[in-house]
Amino acid sequence: MRLLICETSRASTLTNSKGQTPLLNAIEAGSTSTATLLMEADPRSIIVKDNYGSSVFHYACEYSNDVVLSRAIALLKRLNSSSDRITALQYLVERNRNGKTAFDLAIQKGNLKCVKHFLTSSWLESNIDIHELMNPETLRKAVETDQLDILTFFVSNTKRFSYIINLLIDSHGHFYNLLEYSILLKKIDFVRMFISVRIPQEDKQFRHQYKKFLCHYNEPYQNATNGYPFYETPIQRMLTTHELIPLVPLMLEQFVSDRGIDLSIVDDCLFARPNKLRCIFGRTKHFSSDDWLEQHPLRLIAKADCKDVYDHRIVRMCVDLKFNLFGNFLYFIILCSQLLYVTLYTGITLGSPTPAQQGTSYYKLVNYTCSQMCYMLANDVQSPLKSNDYLRALRFTLLLFSCLALLKEFFQIFTQREKYFGRFFINLIELHISRSCY
Repeated sequence: MRLLICETSRASTLTNSKGQTPLLNAIEAGSTSTATLLMEADPRSIIVKDNYGSSVFHYACEYSNDVVLSRAIALLKRLNSSSDRITALQYLVERNRNGKTAFDLAIQKGNLKCVKHFLTSSWLESNIDIHELMNPETLRKAVETDQLDILTFFVSNTKRFSYIINLLIDSHGHFYNLLEYSILLKKIDFVRMFISVRIPQEDKQFRHQYKKFLCHYNEPYQNATNGYPFYETPIQRMLTTHELIPLVPLMLEQFVSDRGIDLSIVDDCLFARPNKLRCIFGRTKHFSSDDWLEQHPLRLIAKADCKDVYDHRIVRMCVDLKFNLFGNFLYFIILCSQLLYVTLYTGITLGSPTPAQQGTSYYKLVNYTCSQMCYMLANDVQSPLKSNDYLRALRFTLLLFSCLALLKEFFQIFTQREKYFGRFFINLIELHISRSCY
């Protein structure tokens, strides 16, 4: 090769029927030393493309030759002509006929060394915007092909991570961020990586951006009851995906800091929401209140039945706050209902006529049935029992309350099953009290 290069000045520009130069052939053949020799002999050889629009950078990434790629990038900044440097930079980010950039190919091949050459070069960073290198389709392929080491490298740097968390991946007309797409594909390692990033408290702006990434409100998920789409956050999708439930505490931990606890991850209508007029997970014209309750994170946490999620301080604090807001009111309603129940029961007991008014006693009527005793008292010749509409109304009201209480107990039996019979003794007392009113 050295001899041939010395024989002609056109060695680096010769092409075959595919438009490949000797340099591109050397890279394709895996001959790193020959490719390096050709580039050193003529640095301008890096600004050529074949008939398919693939440059030296495409070839180096396609055949996972990080040595050639590193040398080509180093020679790029040493080109004498500014026009040559501009052309080479254009080839570096340009797509070939297959729609792939060199960076796309590096990720597709899973070559972390090639990826690092693109992103760690300070000269490239000052001349190429990161938006020109990375695109949603590239990262989608990285997730689908389990390129965890490459995405870990992206996440390890604040600047790179702040860019990729704003990318939305198009999947069948719906757009997901990287976390949502990983959840959709049930990529457990990717989900764990995205929700475990540690951002310094001092970087408030990026931390706020990261929280929006974790709480991204998406509307692709269909409602199970009526088929209409509704807003759903990543944590809701995780709570409905069995494999990802153990990772929920890691997600919740991102909303806990020394400065306080952010409840927007599990609560509704707080700071994080789609817009000022809409609460999360619903509030569309096709979304009913029942759907809203079914999709509330606290309801999903209850259904998931995971102790680590239950015991997390965010969940416990949110439940405590809900109890402080609504628990006293609920207890007040229960107390009023029980007070009314006892009042009715006591009033009917005290107001009901007794056999003593007809000159007899319960002991004398011990062998009488209830029907026989009532008939005898009502037809007494001297002091017949008179009808009392007020007492009849109270009895009917008590009977109605007792029926409702029994229906509630039967409903709990069907809906709670094991939990209901776990409190069997207490529930048995309630059933007995309700039945006794008959």
